[in-house]
This record gives sequence, structure tokens and C-alpha cells, in this order.
Amino acid sequence: MNSGPGVASWLDEAAALLCLPRPVSVLAVAPPHTRGVATLQRLFPAHRWRDVHIVDSLDPLAELDVCDVAVVIDTLEHLDFALGEQLLARLRDVLARQICVVLPPVREAPEQPIQWTPSRLAALGFNLTGQTAARGAERLYYYDVATYKPDPDWLNSRHWANPKRWNKARW
Repeated sequence: MNSGPGVASWLDEAAALLCLPRPVSVLAVAPPHTRGVATLQRLFPAHRWRDVHIVDSLDPLAELDVCDVAVVIDTLEHLDFALGEQLLARLRDVLARQICVVLPPVREAPEQPIQWTPSRLAALGFNLTGQTAARGAERLYYYDVATYKPDPDWLNSRHWANPKRWNKARW
């Protein structure tokens, strides 16, 4: 993990996400000895931490149980895009209820296209947190299965889902 101006801000936000009323299980997907993970582990020693390093396959995820939170640091930018997308989808669909993804600042380099754009992460259900969206800062994306898709207004008992209205209104 590189140190820089954005490190403190994403650490603060990730720490706020981990401030839950009870100890949780946390899966850290990062290279060994990543500074941000070590800092979070020191801040939350009561949480049950599990570390995994993904290099060229998702095999290390095969034996894992469901965890409360997954933190992905210094990983996606080093993986092939398809493998990174599979990693996020596996975490989202099977392994974690909440996910924090830390990505480096966006650099304008024409010879190296940016793979992890906000729209690609939004397509996977991730939201960019407001505090880390500053230009030149590391970006923190967040996914929570409980809040990623709010219920639409029409899906409630005032409308078609109300059994008391079934024989009274036709559409």
C-alpha cells in the first residue's frame, strides 16, 4: 500500500464501516503485509480476521465461509480485469455481506487505460463513498447487500401488492 494524501481518508471511512456493535468476521483480500490491513487489524482486534492473497486464480476463496465484511486493498489494480470482476462478483454473491474496495487514484495515462472506472464498479453494485472522491485521492467503493438497492415506491401495499385491493382495481 503506498502512502499518500488519500490514505488517512479511506482508512477513516473503512474504519467507520467496521465500527459495528459486535465483533464481526472480516476477510482481507490483499498482498501480505499490506499497511492498510495491518492498521485496520490494530484498530479492531476483537474482529475475526482472515487474510487472502489473490494472484492469478480464485482458488484461495474456495474453502472460505461467509464473512460479515470483506476489504479489498492493493489487489484489483494488479489483476487481469476479468479475474478482478470475478473476484468482486464472488465476494458480493457468496462470501461477504459488505465489501470495501480501495483503489489507487485515477491517473490520466493514455498508454494505460483505466480498467476500474466508477461506471464498471457501479455495474457490480458498488458505490463510491463521498469523502474519498477527491481528485488525486485513493478511492473507496462500498457494497452492502442490505442497502444496495432501495425498494421502489410502487412496490408497497398502497399499490398492486395490497391484497385488500385485489378485486377493486383493474389495470
